[in-house]
Parts: sequence; C-alpha cells; structure tokens
Amino acid sequence: MKCYLILFSFLLFSIHVSAETISVFAHASYQSSDDAKPIVEWFHGPGDDEFVNQLEQLDENGDIHLVHWRTGAEFEGGGWPGDEADIRVSSFQNPYGTGMAINGEMVNESNLLQVVGQASRENEHFPMEVEVKVVGKNQPSYIEIGGTFPSDAELNDQCQIHVFVMEKNAEDIHGRQVNNLLRDWSVDASFQLFNDSANNWSVVLEEEHLLGSGIDIQSTNQLHKYEFIAVMMGPSN
Repeated sequence: MKCYLILFSFLLFSIHVSAETISVFAHASYQSSDDAKPIVEWFHGPGDDEFVNQLEQLDENGDIHLVHWRTGAEFEGGGWPGDEADIRVSSFQNPYGTGMAINGEMVNESNLLQVVGQASRENEHFPMEVEVKVVGKNQPSYIEIGGTFPSDAELNDQCQIHVFVMEKNAEDIHGRQVNNLLRDWSVDASFQLFNDSANNWSVVLEEEHLLGSGIDIQSTNQLHKYEFIAVMMGPSN
C-alpha cells in the first residue's frame, strides 16, 4: 500500500466573528507540505517509556511525525482517551493491542527503531488546500476541517483522509507526560474522484464528541495546544 502524505499543520488560529447567524470564532488556512515526514503511529503498551522517548526525540528532530495512541487508557485511569486508540489498533488486526504503524502499515519487525530510520520519505505528494474553522451560533459548537485537491491526483476508491487531532504536551492526572497524544480521530472516504473538477472533503468534530476527548473548544485561546495532521492513505492506481 502506498500512502500520500499531504499535510502537516499547526493549529494556530486568528480570531474572527462573522455578522451572520453562524459565526466563525477561529479560522486558519493551510497548504499541503512538500516535505512531509513518515507518519509513525505508536500504540501504547506496558514498559514502553524509553522507546516512546526515542520516538519523541525523532519527532522533535523533524525526522518523523509521531502520533501517540493511548491504547488501554481505560485500565490506566489517567484520564486520557483510549476508545479510538483501541479501534484504530484493532483495524490492523493486531491481537496484542500495542505496536507501531508507519505510513498506515503495521510494522512486524523486531528492531522497530531501525525500521523507523529506514522509513521512506519519498511518498507521492500533490497540492491541497485545507481550512480549519471553529464554528457555532452564539458560541463555538464544532470544528470543521475541509480540503480541496486537484482532479488529476492518481487515487482510487480505497483512499481515505485521516485527520489526527493531537495534544502537543499532554499530562494525565497521575503526572505522566507524553508528546503528540491522540485526542481525536476522524476518517473521510466520501469524496468523489472526479476527472474534470477539484475534489472536496470535510470532517466535522462536534463539541460533545470533543469534550469526550478532553478538548474544550469554548476556550479558543487554548487551542494552540493542539495539532492536526491530515493524511491521505491508500493505494495508487
């Protein structure tokens, strides 16, 4: 399977309120990155602190984009979200509930760091414009993320847009700290691959769902703590 890494964007909003019924409380626009690094998804397991520290250092150095899924969070009792982590790792048919995926493919090698170091940076790229908005009537009630990519992108109907919402520096109620904690995750595969026009996609993250993930969108001045990665994953034609 070949991945198309299309965007890595920081959630840095400029505040704007419209005069219409629906208000945009915060808004940002982005262009796809031409030098996207490998997406490394780590699914938490017992005794992984040292390895996670190494992955976080690679992320800090700009070698990878790390997504830390807190699998088993309900048993830890630290207040971090774990339901979507369990769903994501099960989608790889992983019976252990922990492990690592690179660019959407589960890694089964014993030397994981070596695999990370060898991960391809030559994924195909194509232009995309993305908008992120915090929207509501009288107060923020959802985050809308949408994008447009050109009609000549060589994709097929198995491709999906994955949106990862991460907290850059997370701490649980026990004082444990991790970087790039996965707070929310959404997938869109509803776009149509037209040959003669631009292709659009969008996901909506409702306030109630975000609160369950530990994100309070009422505090727009706190949204700088979070990052989005939007990634197209799937085979090429």
